[in-house]
Amino acid sequence: MTVYEYPDYAAHAEMVAGMKNRIERMTKVLAKLQQEWDDCAIDAASGNRDVSLTVDSKGRLMSLSLAEGCTVRYDHVGLEELINATLKSAVKAARIEAADIEKDISVDVHTAQNS
Repeated sequence: MTVYEYPDYAAHAEMVAGMKNRIERMTKVLAKLQQEWDDCAIDAASGNRDVSLTVDSKGRLMSLSLAEGCTVRYDHVGLEELINATLKSAVKAARIEAADIEKDISVDVHTAQNS
């Protein structure tokens, strides 16, 4: 392959190589962020443990379990309120966890940018 050099070629080649290295480091950081988000799962239960559920890092419901007999102990409105209250607390915890992950990753990004 023929390489055609021009004035400042070496400086431009060095700059491109540096940018490539930074992009590779940032790609690794982003992959780590994605993996940590994928691994994040928040378990929550109602105070009396009649409702147990799991949400992911985005607050999406992943699982829902009802204790035996709770469909008899509650009417549809009461059970709905219990599920929603438990879900709300889980989603809030997921937001906090996701923010903590992003904060930790931003430290990694800052470190990667300075190296």
